[in-house]
Amino acid sequence: LPQWMLIILFAIIPFYMWLSYWPGRKAKVVPIRASAFSPDKVPSNLDTIVIGSGSGGSSCSNILAQSGQKVLLLEQHEERTGGCTH
Repeated sequence: LPQWMLIILFAIIPFYMWLSYWPGRKAKVVPIRASAFSPDKVPSNLDTIVIGSGSGGSSCSNILAQSGQKVLLLEQHEERTGGCTH
C-alpha cells in the first residue's frame, strides 16, 4: 500500500473513531455563574477545582466537565473572566 493510505488507515481513522466515542457527549453540563466567591456556594462533592479562567483553565474545565466530573472554576475578577483571552 502507498504511504498515504497507511497514514489514513492507522492514524486518521482511529483518531476519528476515538473522537466519536468521547464520553462528554452523554454528560449533562449545568453551568452556574456566581458573582462573588462565597464558601457556602461551593458544593461539597467536587471532583476538580480549576484556578484561573484563561484559555487553559477554561479548556481544561470544559473537557473535565464533559467527561462527567464536577468542576469548580475560580477566577479572581468578577467583572471579566477569561484571563488573556478577553
